[in-house]
Amino acid sequence: MCSSEDGAIAEVIRAIDQLAEDAGQGLEAAEMSARVAAVWGMLSALDPELARLRAAYEAPGGGRAGQALRPPDHPEG
Repeated sequence: MCSSEDGAIAEVIRAIDQLAEDAGQGLEAAEMSARVAAVWGMLSALDPELARLRAAYEAPGGGRAGQALRPPDHPEG
């Protein structure tokens, strides 16, 4: 892993830790949603496959809540 990835991972960890701390202090739902989305964006930038799966899940007719996404060539997909 290169140092830029290490820095990006550390940034994600800091964002999650700060979000957890702020949520415990009564963070408003809209702000929490925006910050969770920002963390997902950070994770997607680190892992293009995760970004692809996230896009498929959010697409109309994509995954459903509580349903695991599988690649199109998966036997149960």
